[in-house]
Amino acid sequence: MSHWDAVVIGGGPAGALTARGLALRGVSTLVLERAEWPRWKVCGACVGPAARAVLRLAGLGALGRDPAGAPAGPAPITEMVLHARGRRARLRPEGWAAWSRASLDGLLLEQAARAGAVCRAGTVARIGPVVGDRRLVFARRGGREETVEASIVIDAAGLGGAGASGGPRGPIGRAEPRADSRIGLGALYPATASDVSAGSLHMVVRPEGYVGLVRLEDGTLDVAAAVDPARLRDARPAEVVGDLLAGPGPTLEGGPLRDWKGTPPLTRAAAHAAEERLFRVGDALAYVEPFTGEGIGWALAGAHDLAPLAVRAVERWDVGFERAWARNRGRVTPRAHRRCRVTARALRHDRLMGAAVRVLARAPSLARPWLRNARRT
Repeated sequence: MSHWDAVVIGGGPAGALTARGLALRGVSTLVLERAEWPRWKVCGACVGPAARAVLRLAGLGALGRDPAGAPAGPAPITEMVLHARGRRARLRPEGWAAWSRASLDGLLLEQAARAGAVCRAGTVARIGPVVGDRRLVFARRGGREETVEASIVIDAAGLGGAGASGGPRGPIGRAEPRADSRIGLGALYPATASDVSAGSLHMVVRPEGYVGLVRLEDGTLDVAAAVDPARLRDARPAEVVGDLLAGPGPTLEGGPLRDWKGTPPLTRAAAHAAEERLFRVGDALAYVEPFTGEGIGWALAGAHDLAPLAVRAVERWDVGFERAWARNRGRVTPRAHRRCRVTARALRHDRLMGAAVRVLARAPSLARPWLRNARRT
């Protein structure tokens, strides 16, 4: 049995930034990540101004800038092209960038390790019960399982959160999918697969789903979609996305570099933000179908807020920390989620989107309030 001040389950943006914040404050921190690195993940790869602002606050504003010339950092997005009902509108976002999750997540996890956190990839973790002044975590790699003790546990394991075991004192209230939730799909294509130019984010919207295409920092093409689950019952992901792209708009030809993968249902009701010696952050807490990279912004902002509170919880646990974290997320998250929920509902109305794109094509400045709102976490 190993002993740690904090165990973070999940090495994505929320988990890595939380682990870095804890380690910088002298907390012995273990990160357990299910995937092997470097990993590729289904994601629109759009990092907005809110996410980049949090990175600057954390002292990571220069993250990914490689003077040697290797493309590891964000590629600016200077144009957003909306397509609906055969029409298109060109918008001018400010502060957005395309950034592959393999690069972003890897850099954040590297920063956590530099701060002193220990990161173990390829490890499946289950949250156990509280025993005395510790919470247990059961970590399995290959055929070997280890029991880990921690003063606190951070569940940053993404949609649905970490698995749980340990009886009645184990964690409860996981984020559950909503009935109308869509499924995420993603693939990575070579640069020659599309006419999408560097710096452009194309979004094709239909009632049954939408798909985004953007070139990453290395020139490859990230393709991500959110679709109704019913569309996947009788068709493969590539066929569903091909139907979404049929008609005027961006093209997609040939085979992918990374084949199509899916996600669990995207939109989820909020879980308990905290329980005894357990905090949830990022997608493990709650998630709403995104449109332009909001999820990464929420994850990073939550991690930035959680780290100082979690340090105090390590020193001496008190039920007040549960209430404090619930108040923090209750003050920030619902407002941000509401904006995305309204957008997601609008995307399902074909005529409404067609009319909106027609108007925005003539007067793109009308999109400024929406773009300003999207800048916030």
